[in-house]
Amino acid sequence: MKGAFSILGFLFFLAGLSFFIDYDPYFINLTESFALPSWSHPFGLDENGQGLFLQILYGIRVSLIITTVVVSLSFFIGLIVGTVSGYLEGWIEMILMALVDLVLAFPKFLMALALISMLENSIFNLIFALTFSTWAGFARLIRTEVKHLKKREFVLQSKSNGASSIFLIYRHIWPNLLGVSFIHGLFQVAGVLIAESGLSFLGLGISIEKPSLGSLLGMGRNHIFLAPHIILFPSLILFLLLFSVNKIADSLKR
Repeated sequence: MKGAFSILGFLFFLAGLSFFIDYDPYFINLTESFALPSWSHPFGLDENGQGLFLQILYGIRVSLIITTVVVSLSFFIGLIVGTVSGYLEGWIEMILMALVDLVLAFPKFLMALALISMLENSIFNLIFALTFSTWAGFARLIRTEVKHLKKREFVLQSKSNGASSIFLIYRHIWPNLLGVSFIHGLFQVAGVLIAESGLSFLGLGISIEKPSLGSLLGMGRNHIFLAPHIILFPSLILFLLLFSVNKIADSLKR
């Protein structure tokens, strides 16, 4: 687990490093196209003569920002829907859970693919598509936990003392949801990273001005035999991200 934290911390450091380095997406130096890794360019150059190392720094940052925003929004929406349906029950629960089941009936990636294909490429549309396909998992988990927690003795005792529903939710139920929601969120981080990379790989993510790991992979697939380093290094970084996040989530789950 310490190794996973070290890897993830190092990748976050690289992402933060990109804030202090200028990147010109339109820079072209065709005389050095497909140059192999060297001391001056540790990850080599792409077809336009741009350094892959700098692009990967930006790619890590963009992918992490998108993933963090998507998981945070999905948690917030799932928290509201799950809490309302689990606490109130009745016809409200039936309607909300029918909506959740409808969203969960479609594979996450295919739903995001269908939504983003109807919209223009932008970071906001990508976040919307990924959030729409992710929030339902949080809602179902939180609804189950709320139904369990509201029957616990400390909640019933507080309710018998005259505490309002809002106070019970805010003071007793939500704090006890943080642990399980955090672990679920870590697993969702891996899922969103894969979905975002897949969409960007297909050219349905964000524009070239803000490269992500997925768009770098999509660029490298056209030159996999001529310059395999173009796809090798983004693949390695993405693997390390997914490995570290899943390792941490799995360790916490135990």
